[in-house]
Amino acid sequence: MSYLVFARKYRPQTLTDLVGQEHVATTLRNALKQGRVAQSFLFSGTRGVGKTSSARILAKMLNCEKGKPGDDPCQKCASCVEITRGSGLDVLEIDGASNRGIDEIRNLRESVKFKPMTGKYKIFIIDEVHMLTGEAFNALLKTLEEPPEHVKFIFATTEVHKVPLTILSRCQRFVFRRIPSAEIIKTLEGVAKEEGIKVDKESLFLIAKQAEGSLRDGESLLEQMVSFCGKNLKREEVEEALGLSSQAGLFAFVDAISSKDSKSVLVLLDELIFRGQDLAHFVTGLLETFRALLMSQVLEKPEKFIEMSEEGLELVRKNKSKFSREDLFMILESLQELNWKIRRSNNPRILAEVSLLELANRESVESLSALVKELKAIREGGVPSLAIKKNFESAVGARRAVPAQSTPPVQSDVSRGERRSPVVGRPPDAPTKPSGAGFSQIESAWFEIVEGVKAKKMSAGSYLAESRPMGMDGRDLLIGFPVEFRFHKEAMEKKDNVDLVQNMIAEKTGSSVNVKFVIAAADGASINTGSVKPSLAEDKVPDIISEAMNIFEGRILRKD
Repeated sequence: MSYLVFARKYRPQTLTDLVGQEHVATTLRNALKQGRVAQSFLFSGTRGVGKTSSARILAKMLNCEKGKPGDDPCQKCASCVEITRGSGLDVLEIDGASNRGIDEIRNLRESVKFKPMTGKYKIFIIDEVHMLTGEAFNALLKTLEEPPEHVKFIFATTEVHKVPLTILSRCQRFVFRRIPSAEIIKTLEGVAKEEGIKVDKESLFLIAKQAEGSLRDGESLLEQMVSFCGKNLKREEVEEALGLSSQAGLFAFVDAISSKDSKSVLVLLDELIFRGQDLAHFVTGLLETFRALLMSQVLEKPEKFIEMSEEGLELVRKNKSKFSREDLFMILESLQELNWKIRRSNNPRILAEVSLLELANRESVESLSALVKELKAIREGGVPSLAIKKNFESAVGARRAVPAQSTPPVQSDVSRGERRSPVVGRPPDAPTKPSGAGFSQIESAWFEIVEGVKAKKMSAGSYLAESRPMGMDGRDLLIGFPVEFRFHKEAMEKKDNVDLVQNMIAEKTGSSVNVKFVIAAADGASINTGSVKPSLAEDKVPDIISEAMNIFEGRILRKD
């Protein structure tokens, strides 16, 4: 007999064999026992979770010559044997990706008319049904609506959102879940035992995690590891074959970032690259490691939410107090952005080096939070306590600002080509926040306003998504774009776009305003609009505010 790969050799043949989909198995059993079998089924879910296997199992249960309704197929009658082999005349499997046209569906409609050869039902299994063309779906629609009693349809798809609603509404839908790592490990242990493979739990855990909820991927990876390492798998060899960073290696980066050791960060990264490890996999692993640290701070028993080996969990417990929760939020956001960028970059090493060095040289988030509170107290007329002032001065350190001048700092002219930072989010209580009648309602509803504009005109909504409301200048709402989105600003200044935004603001907030699009500086002020002036003489600003303004490149503004 020719060699069978693990994924085919150990493919489930009954609902009892199905892994991680108990809700599907129970529903199908009960439907058959009660005689409430739908005409059409739709199995949706990610790859390798048992959709096509379940379709074949259901076909066997429907046409089994000996089994009782709802029981597992006997696996011995002619119908069961033929379906298992893929040679059953009454069960037709169609690949939706390669048979997606209207002609193929017309042939199917002709086949529907004929009764089954030997079994009770003629069953059509269409895999990746979302790949059918619109015309093919339309041709299939009438047959689905009123199929002959001897016909059953079973569809499988990984992208259910691409299946037309007219098709979905005529099917009984089953959503297949990602298989938990614990279930994959248990199944792989059985496969390893059958195949005489020696493998430890740590190696199986790495394989199961890399499978990302797909049992088929897990079985294929186990087979690949046997080809690489032989039948005695060791964790170090599995990590090397999969291109993964070890838990100890990831926590070495955690320690370097915690201690703000830039040199160690670069050395560790260079060693990782020298070993040929994939940077995208590394960043994903580092992201999961910092997520585990956050979960360990938030939850009393985080093990349920963290997929790590016992060794990894012990390292989490030892390192969870090295970061504040605010620091972890910031680090996770930065790593998530790096994770997205590094998969699309031609120079992933540079991206990784810069991002990790930024994390190793980060400012304390807690110190900045305390500064925001102090700025709020000062704006409301309070006086900062001596202790808080000393803490702030300590946080400033070598970056201490130059004493405030008697005249406001001059804004650079964009027309001269000087570079400005993109618009960034500002603390809600920062003193430079513009205000005006209805502004708070507009700011709160900004996401809905942008989505509403997108619904009316996609291009305008996409441009508007790069902006943010800055404040009111009389009845004019100032909407700011970063300097690099000047084209978006100019496009939005067309009359039809202006009218669309104004009407959407009125619809969402009830505020009647005129909109004015401007280029925004990093401090949130508009450039060359003439709409704002300094609210305080700079020589009257307290030292602590001057230092904050210099650090954040800010100004205190008000409207005329």
